Amino acid sequence: MIPTVDSSKKIFVINTGIFPFSSARSQVSNDELSHAIGLIYDCAVDPERWPVALEAMSRLIGGVFASIGLYDPSQRSIRLSKFWGESSNTASVVREYETRYAAMMPFHDYMPFAEIDEPKNTMMMMRGSGRYDFYETPFYKNWAEPAGFKDVVTTILFRSETRFCIFGIHTPVGTDFVGPRELEVGRLLAPHVKRTVLISDMLDIRALEANSVMSALDLLGSAVVLTNENAEIIHANTMAKVMLAADDPILGELGLLSVRNEVATRALRNAIKRAATAETTMGRVGIGIPVPFCDGRPAIAHVLPLAAPPVRDRLAPSAKAAVVISTADTAPPPVDAIAVLFELTPAEQKVLASVLVGRNQAETAVHLSIAESTVKTHLGHIFSKTLTRNQSELAKLAERLAGPSGNR
Repeated sequence: MIPTVDSSKKIFVINTGIFPFSSARSQVSNDELSHAIGLIYDCAVDPERWPVALEAMSRLIGGVFASIGLYDPSQRSIRLSKFWGESSNTASVVREYETRYAAMMPFHDYMPFAEIDEPKNTMMMMRGSGRYDFYETPFYKNWAEPAGFKDVVTTILFRSETRFCIFGIHTPVGTDFVGPRELEVGRLLAPHVKRTVLISDMLDIRALEANSVMSALDLLGSAVVLTNENAEIIHANTMAKVMLAADDPILGELGLLSVRNEVATRALRNAIKRAATAETTMGRVGIGIPVPFCDGRPAIAHVLPLAAPPVRDRLAPSAKAAVVISTADTAPPPVDAIAVLFELTPAEQKVLASVLVGRNQAETAVHLSIAESTVKTHLGHIFSKTLTRNQSELAKLAERLAGPSGNR
């Protein structure tokens, strides 16, 4: 039986009963959100702080367990690399999950096809997988329910051919099911978690001490440039100095960080400015900016906010942002590159992806299950942001971003 939504009562109706949305939980204040996001970014410099950040994020929606995990769909295995739980037996719960119950998780076949960066609750995953008996499965009855979990806000942060990374917050038995409010909180948090996971993985540094920071940065395999809010270079590690000396793929003319592509430079500097002045509003800005080498080899830049002390200012007290440049095996897909460079919303990115494969507006509306007028509105915003006039010009823009010639 297909679930339906009664919007007047804010409930899901399915064959297992009635799932009320959790509309009664208190709203999240800007201070609470800002505090949690600050703790997330601290983890890029000190990964041991992840439990503190995960707890703060959980408190925003009344969660009792949160984790960041790596999933291998081919092996149906899961490793929770970072986690926090309210219960005293959290470590035991995680151990049972990884060694026994992970393989029983009902949504393995669905996860590889779920949307990236889009939070889901259990109901959405049930609908996506085509099964509606989750709360009767051994996975729930023998692991999740005894652990005290009722529902989840889960987001796929990134995915490769062999694994994908998921961030999730579990809500407790005895509360309402996860609804729009909790999903929106997850939507606000996920980009910050994603940025931190990507950057901390590239940096691979542990609880840096102030007197050894610069030497530690010089040992990193990724190029790191520390800047102030105006993109003035404060420090570049050894790898970054090599790139700056070659003017490839980053430049330091007049002491200002830039790249050869004017659009990418604007995106980079905007992300740096946001990192210095309004890190809570960054969202996806500054994640995966394409900055290819002159010969076409792909590279990407991520921007990490450093403005908030006391953890992040270990890198350099005067720095407001860290720009981490990583060489990549492949260039980001044109849709992703356009979305990053021109700050498209997730909805606009979906419309762009649809029209770039040749669908017209009517076909895109059917494909995305939205009104044709909505598609037209999103396209108008896309044209305005990308300074294009029609789908043909959008396609040409995508072609330029797909090949090295457009970035030289």
